[in-house]
Amino acid sequence: MKGCGSVAFFVAGKPVTQGSKWSPKGSHAVIDQSGEKLTSWRELIGWEAKAAWSSGTVKGRVCVHLHFKMSRPNGHYGTGRNASMVKESSPQYHTQVPDIDKLTRAILDALTGVVFRDDSQVQEIHVTKKWTEGDQGVLIMIETDPKGENDNEGVHAD
Repeated sequence: MKGCGSVAFFVAGKPVTQGSKWSPKGSHAVIDQSGEKLTSWRELIGWEAKAAWSSGTVKGRVCVHLHFKMSRPNGHYGTGRNASMVKESSPQYHTQVPDIDKLTRAILDALTGVVFRDDSQVQEIHVTKKWTEGDQGVLIMIETDPKGENDNEGVHAD
């Protein structure tokens, strides 16, 4: 979004996915597979967002960039004197769980009510998931429409 307001901040910690909610057949109970780790992760994102974003919730469209940095497992590293070196046989790309869409869902829900009123305002999203030898977490960049316009405000397409 050209000419938009923007903010960027890093949330350190192990990224947590937000799973689906479902009801067992014939039951009215809703089972949430998220748990305490998700609650803490979303609170941390909310705090960091509030510290970086002081403009209140946006009325218009939003573009979100998420860059997840995931710690490599010990098996990706050598042993002995090579313990700090990534093995050549280790994968270059992070192509296993957690799923990128479930990581994204947790972030968008955490930003709802802090940066934007509803995650339906997110018109564009860019997400990456990469290995890191440094701090794991997520870099969040948010761009907003400076006019606060939303051509389809209140309209939800299926």
